[in-house]
Amino acid sequence: MDYVLQDMMTRLLVTETVPKEIVIVDIDDQSLQNIQSWPWSRELLAQLIENLFTLHHPKGLAIDMVMPEPRDEVGESRLQTLLQSYPICLAIAFDLEINNTPRQVGEVSGGAPAGETALVSKGFVGNHAALAQHAQCTGHISPWVDNDGLIRRLPQQVRFQDQQWPMIAQSLYQKVNPNQVLPESTRWLTIPYRIQANHWQSVPAQDILLQTLPAGYLDDKYLLLGSSALGLSDRVATPIHPWLPGVAIHAGALYKLLHPVDSPVWAKPVFVLIYALTAVAILAMLFFWSQTFWVLIASLVMGFGWLLLMSFALYGNQIMPWSLPLVALALLIIIQFPFEWLVVDRYNRRITRLFQGYLSKDVVNQLIESRQDVLEPSVREVTVLFADIEGFTKLSEKIPTAELARMTKDVLHVLTQEVHSHQGTLDKYIGDAVMALWNAPLDQADHADLAVRSAVAMLESLDLYNQSHPQQPKISVRIGIHTGPAMVGDLGTEQRHTYTAIGDTVNLAHRLHEWSKDYQTHILLSRETADMMIGEVPQNSEVYHSQNARQMQLIDDF
Repeated sequence: MDYVLQDMMTRLLVTETVPKEIVIVDIDDQSLQNIQSWPWSRELLAQLIENLFTLHHPKGLAIDMVMPEPRDEVGESRLQTLLQSYPICLAIAFDLEINNTPRQVGEVSGGAPAGETALVSKGFVGNHAALAQHAQCTGHISPWVDNDGLIRRLPQQVRFQDQQWPMIAQSLYQKVNPNQVLPESTRWLTIPYRIQANHWQSVPAQDILLQTLPAGYLDDKYLLLGSSALGLSDRVATPIHPWLPGVAIHAGALYKLLHPVDSPVWAKPVFVLIYALTAVAILAMLFFWSQTFWVLIASLVMGFGWLLLMSFALYGNQIMPWSLPLVALALLIIIQFPFEWLVVDRYNRRITRLFQGYLSKDVVNQLIESRQDVLEPSVREVTVLFADIEGFTKLSEKIPTAELARMTKDVLHVLTQEVHSHQGTLDKYIGDAVMALWNAPLDQADHADLAVRSAVAMLESLDLYNQSHPQQPKISVRIGIHTGPAMVGDLGTEQRHTYTAIGDTVNLAHRLHEWSKDYQTHILLSRETADMMIGEVPQNSEVYHSQNARQMQLIDDF
């Protein structure tokens, strides 16, 4: 994950800048075809280097190749003389593989006392003794290959036995700038792939040998001698190119030394941990206090914020565990969403079990979607309705028990249907009576109107019921309605849960339905209910049905 993020940001940071102070002298395929096939004689290499320094005046040259065995004597002698006369750095290839049998080919020289940060190597391929002893500076050309096969880092120092060697770009830079103090070495240099692969200044080796390059073209340049030829196998896989000439890696390292970018102060691994913990804490709180939509928005903001901070840190070549905050956020979401789903599902099932007898199915679904904590007891304004069968005691004396039970069920069913159809909450059955309430558990601005319309509908539905059952006694009901504050919520126990309302409002509604007989009306409502109604309030008027007239009265005195 770190590699994926780092490579993605690296590709975004690549520019089309053409560095003017660095030039690659390329032994390319055309030079091999027109001058000489590989390997070149040491005489030809010596001529190439001599032309570079006699026809031009570069600052220095780093040779990105190793010559472990001597060849033609005249060429070797010329190379040794050139090494002593000009600022030329030779290369050493260290064996950084842990499990390989270490190789020690050629000779190493020019190392400094080993430090603690240097990467240890047990093998090398160096230049043969005569060249190694004449070199003014030496540097390693050994990149670190990550386990996915890409090269992202260079060891700043490689240690062999009790000596260490810097990377060749640093050796060349220090040779040209002996008084320049470099920052203290760390174990790794993140290769700054800032330049497109085809944007490095490059001149073919044949142009130097054939002297076709304009005079002074390479004056005051840092030169790196390498090869892009396919047959030389000096190409590597990198985040910005699958087959980049190896010399471009060292050109990138030199470019960083010439154009240092300080890493931000906060770009430390501890900051990554702090950011990850803070992001997780914020998301956890949002999961608890807010909706899932805002959790996702916050996740995206913190994720993109981290990518932005990462780009600043990577521009300063700081290596950090890039993926930690993103992985932490992803894990939290992966774990939290199923957990929240389980919690919500458990809550929904509890709501469904508790309210399926109180509310219609549609209202239960609305209640679940509202995510309100309706079970916690609270004081709220409600409209309470009581309705019971008139003369039920006398009926029970005349009608057989089985028939009375059936008729009672039928009447309660009719009353309950009208409660549900008018979005009311069926609180309970009390013998032959029904208690219902509005504005709980869901908020209802017109709760008083709904209760009154439900009461009127109850009378109309009972008329239809009586017409369809002419063989049984005529059934009528008395209804009382009152509006006021009440304690509402799950007021049951661990043995049995019950959603209900208690308080004076409930008692007064019950009293009103008892008084309706004294007032000789089928619906008796309080002044508080009338005042809460949004529609017209029927005062001392009749509510007509096609067959029967029913009275509704308003009572002021309690």
